[in-house]
Amino acid sequence: IAEAMANLEIDWMVIDLEASHASKEDVLHILQAINAYDVIPIIRVSEHNKHFVEFGLDYGAKGIMIPKIDTIKQAQEMLKACYYPPMGERGMNCIRASGYYTRSQQYLKNANNCILSIFQIESKESIENILDIAQLKEIDILFVGLGDLSASFGLLGNIVGKEMDDARKRVVEACNKYDKIPGIFAHSTSLVR
Repeated sequence: IAEAMANLEIDWMVIDLEASHASKEDVLHILQAINAYDVIPIIRVSEHNKHFVEFGLDYGAKGIMIPKIDTIKQAQEMLKACYYPPMGERGMNCIRASGYYTRSQQYLKNANNCILSIFQIESKESIENILDIAQLKEIDILFVGLGDLSASFGLLGNIVGKEMDDARKRVVEACNKYDKIPGIFAHSTSLVR
């Protein structure tokens, strides 16, 4: 399925470890299947675990999506795993990403500038802290997770209405202020617009 999708005219593809049963081995096979194409592989990790972030990047993902970022402290901790020193604390084990160490120096020289960091805003607390989170320069995209966000506001499954509109507006305003890209799940074309 991943290889068939990679043949389409799409820019990027998310390999989802949060809402699927995919394993590390599955991730490796998916990356092997799509690396011959222009699609950019992004891995959504299942939890705030530095190991998951690092293994995704070491396997060759070009971006990491991290769910449920509620505070600046959580964001800072996860950023450390995304980037090599001095920007972060990512471990030196870029196995597949460096062509099995055949291009290590080239990979290490460019890696910090080539990783897409996507942090998901999915709770009332994250909305309250959005300006603090958004000011972290290493974050590229703030991505609204509407399902969990609506549940956090006590609106389980209801992704429209004033509270949700206000929350989305605050994320977009924070993105505009700190030069981030806003993202959202496309529950419908009209809602995205």
